[in-house]
Amino acid sequence: MTYEEFLQSKIVISRPAGFEAKAEQLHPSLFPHQRDVILWALRTGRALLAASFGLGKSAIQIELARLVHQHTGGAFLIVCPLGVRHQFIEEDGPRLGVTFRYVRTDAEVAAADTPFLITNYERVRDGDIDPRRHTIAGASLIMLPFRILFSSFTLFSRAVQARCPQCGHPQKTSRRALPALAGSD
Repeated sequence: MTYEEFLQSKIVISRPAGFEAKAEQLHPSLFPHQRDVILWALRTGRALLAASFGLGKSAIQIELARLVHQHTGGAFLIVCPLGVRHQFIEEDGPRLGVTFRYVRTDAEVAAADTPFLITNYERVRDGDIDPRRHTIAGASLIMLPFRILFSSFTLFSRAVQARCPQCGHPQKTSRRALPALAGSD
């Protein structure tokens, strides 16, 4: 066996685990690249969407949430930085016809009046919300069962390479600080 054959034998092709959607089902305001990403992610069911700033990750997540809810009837939880929630609740959510509710605890998740939920990383990390305790069809950063992970290049690098605010020296990043970046089957 050659080295190239050895490497080829290690390639694992994942099987689609999602569902098919038609382009006509997507919101008409989406750009072509967003439409392609959404259709691919839904079909794949397990994906990393690592788009740079300004490419419409929020709109992509909202449309994914809408379509996953439409397909499964389940709730959808987005876990994101606290400062980003306004994008979903006040800007892109209403523009795309989706109403999000910010939730802080498991009780608020259970009592929510909408299937579209949003919370911040710290709520999950600190145990205020445990996505495993609820019937959640999907979530971005923790998407069950679809396992779609969203990232922004700067957000990811900032999380991995934290710096001391006083002196600027790199700090160790706790494994607990990145709970949503690790997905498992």
